[in-house]
Amino acid sequence: ARRLGRAYRAHFFEDSDGGVMSGELRDTRALATRFEAWNARVSAAVPPERLLVFRASDGWAPLCAFLGVPVPRTPFPRANDSGAHTDRMLAIWRRAVAIEALYLALAIGAVAAAATRRGRTEAALAVSLALLLSAVGFLQPD
Repeated sequence: ARRLGRAYRAHFFEDSDGGVMSGELRDTRALATRFEAWNARVSAAVPPERLLVFRASDGWAPLCAFLGVPVPRTPFPRANDSGAHTDRMLAIWRRAVAIEALYLALAIGAVAAAATRRGRTEAALAVSLALLLSAVGFLQPD
């Protein structure tokens, strides 16, 4: 799959490394230009009766008509809209914060237990508080 991806990029960018050395792979304007050129090449190469220029915002109807199949009753998936993307990113961030909090709680508990076993209750409280304050600063979004 990786080799196929590289071959596709090399064909798309019309170079040997898929736009890496030229910087086009990370240049938004260059990518847009390449994308438009790619679409023009595909449109010129494929007979109109065999080509569907599809936009996801159009939903099921044009796709199903092109394929000659009935339109499904289920709504067209909109997994890539900005709201759904934001929700997924927030869920991932919340999970990461929960995991960090668990690690922090384990670290504080271990330090406090070790210090308490040695009769150094004040040290246990001080280290635990320092760890907690540094973690609160670390977990704050920018």
